[in-house]
Amino acid sequence: MPPGPTSQPRPRVLFVDDCAFARRALARVLSLHGERLEAHFADGAAAALAELERGTFDAVVSDLAMAPVDGAALLTAVQLRWPDTLRFVLSGDADAAGTQNAVPVAHQFYAKPLDVPRLLAGLDRALAARRQLAAPAVRSLLGRTQRLPSAPRTYHALTRALADVEVSLAEVARIVEQDPGVAARLLAIAGSPLFGTGGRIRTVRAATTYLGLAQVQSVVLSVEVFRTFASAVRRSGLSLDDLQAHALRVALIARALAPRSLADDAHLAGLLHEVGRLVLASRDPVAYGGLVRASEGSARRLTELERAAYGATHAEVGAALLASWGLPSAVVEAVAHHVTPAVVDERTAALTAAVSVADRMDARTFDLAGAPVDPADEWLAARLDPEGVVRAGVERDRIAALSTPR
Repeated sequence: MPPGPTSQPRPRVLFVDDCAFARRALARVLSLHGERLEAHFADGAAAALAELERGTFDAVVSDLAMAPVDGAALLTAVQLRWPDTLRFVLSGDADAAGTQNAVPVAHQFYAKPLDVPRLLAGLDRALAARRQLAAPAVRSLLGRTQRLPSAPRTYHALTRALADVEVSLAEVARIVEQDPGVAARLLAIAGSPLFGTGGRIRTVRAATTYLGLAQVQSVVLSVEVFRTFASAVRRSGLSLDDLQAHALRVALIARALAPRSLADDAHLAGLLHEVGRLVLASRDPVAYGGLVRASEGSARRLTELERAAYGATHAEVGAALLASWGLPSAVVEAVAHHVTPAVVDERTAALTAAVSVADRMDARTFDLAGAPVDPADEWLAARLDPEGVVRAGVERDRIAALSTPR
């Protein structure tokens, strides 16, 4: 719909390509969506930098295979000089090597020829979440984090493959197997007692078949995110293994709590609900480790200390990062408000409640950060399905039994 009197202004997007024919073709397609965005075009990296010097843009969408300066180099410059600008890559199957160079600096990746409705949907989600969740302090924290923010490579490849409804399990397994670290972690998770497979999962394809495509995609993203921040987390004195184990348990409990239609989103949000902690640990490992220890195991106390130190909480930082990657808005909301669920929009209340309660249930069982579930919390109770609560209780008890030393 065209913008109304109270609508947000149209986002200003700069499209960069050194091929005049490609720019003209894209301009014709975008003209059909003129009410959705204000499109500008630049002939290569030098022209793009000149445009950015002249005015503010919400996003830059750059072709990867340009000369003499390619898209990865352009977006690196954009990250350094205009960190608040969203950075999207447009690449083809022949650009595999260049895509790897763009991984550290691109928020989202899109295939050629460009699927404009998909781009607009991803842009809308990222900008809406940024407006709602990301104060200037949050954007500043993300913009100055050098290894971030970028959608990890294997997750990006999986996302592209799963956009094809005809994709096979063999193709999904092949993508995962190209990253031995991710493949090994996926096998370890699928074969763990938490999934009750009895050690029968020995191949990536078997893991994919057993877990399902949505859970595999979620696990891959989680593994890559934790790996990105591993060294910073260890320098902070926090336990990466404990954080990963906590995330997996919360994902399983949240999946059981959520309505069936939201199970996959609950699993993803549970796996990523603490990603903001990783970001903050990467900014200043020693200082952030001290904040966590000073919080004495209380998630609410931790957020108070974070806001005082950084101007933002780990929940807000994590949500802003996931929004920039184009993850579903409901998942972003659940991550943003898992510590303070009562402030969430009613449209995403059930999912947020599931993740929040799962986080508290796991904290209570395993003595990790978080507050016990308060039976008098009417807001949460009203948004949880009674059958889901029973399922989650069984899941928590099963996890606790498996985790108890014998």
